Amino acid sequence: MSDKTKSPHHTVPQFYLKGFLDKRIGKIAVLDKTSKNITYKAVHDVAAIEGFYNVVSESGEEMSHFEDLYCKAEDKAARIIKRMLDKTFVPPLCSKERGLLSQYLSMQFMRTTKSRRREQLISDYCTKGLILDKLRERGKKDLTKNQLGFIEDPHKIGEFALSQDSATILEVELAKRYYYLFYYRKWSMIVYDRPSLITSDNPIILCPYPNSKQNGLFTAAEIWFPIDSRRLLVLSDFTSARNQKLDCLVIRPHKVGDDFELRTKRNANILQAQQSYMELFGQKELLEEHQESCPAPISPISFSDRESYGKLEQYYDTTRMDLAPIMGYGASIEEVFKQPSSTKNAPSKN
Repeated sequence: MSDKTKSPHHTVPQFYLKGFLDKRIGKIAVLDKTSKNITYKAVHDVAAIEGFYNVVSESGEEMSHFEDLYCKAEDKAARIIKRMLDKTFVPPLCSKERGLLSQYLSMQFMRTTKSRRREQLISDYCTKGLILDKLRERGKKDLTKNQLGFIEDPHKIGEFALSQDSATILEVELAKRYYYLFYYRKWSMIVYDRPSLITSDNPIILCPYPNSKQNGLFTAAEIWFPIDSRRLLVLSDFTSARNQKLDCLVIRPHKVGDDFELRTKRNANILQAQQSYMELFGQKELLEEHQESCPAPISPISFSDRESYGKLEQYYDTTRMDLAPIMGYGASIEEVFKQPSSTKNAPSKN
């Protein structure tokens, strides 16, 4: 394995995190949602997991092709975001900048540890369901001890049906497929006079319609993305050609009123705290506002629609799977199932 494939892969880019630095000390404050502790870290050490996007070639070599792909997308987005920060520029519809930034936003939504864990759990749930149905059809008399144990406690055998390789490829494919869900919304930007916003390891915020139980990329009323600690990109309802005049709006809260400034800042940060996965990032004084109230990490399967995802949520709660993603290229559930039933060869969760 080369030093490059051993290097930490950032699920949230370093150039982006620098927009939330405490410039007084040159580091970023990090709030751990489990311990509620706030610490300062160098940007290089934040949202970083060794080899997170690596895939294995046919020869068994770990390759960093997908990390290279993300880096190229980040470089293009960084140039556009720098222009937005310098000139309060919002890319108009049908512009090259809008397309590139939409691709970046779609990738950012799909590439996080929360997204990875969600896809792994869904795959695990569905695959085990199919295997259980097949085993039950055979009847208990024809099953081995290992297979009977699987029926009784399926989550203990082969936790992931979706390998890191498959998950990495899936994330890129989904980002390509769904970037239009960012591109075709109305874009505007709220600009604050001082640092007001926090971000997280899952920085893109989905805002539901009032009283709605659905809140995904397709169904969200708005998508919010804090560009840095002072600028919030707002992607509102899907738009059409006849109302493009409403696009590319820049709002300065101090010109609207203190109530608007406080409300938008509070809502953005509360939703960020709720939809983040394990950590929040930003100015320490802003994180302290959520230190006690931010929810502990929960199942990554759904955002707020517990009714639609009830069986998956129940499965997660029953299996008590770790929130932190387990790395590696472990065998698929089918391969694990062929292993002997002895405890010596039983698959480990660590």
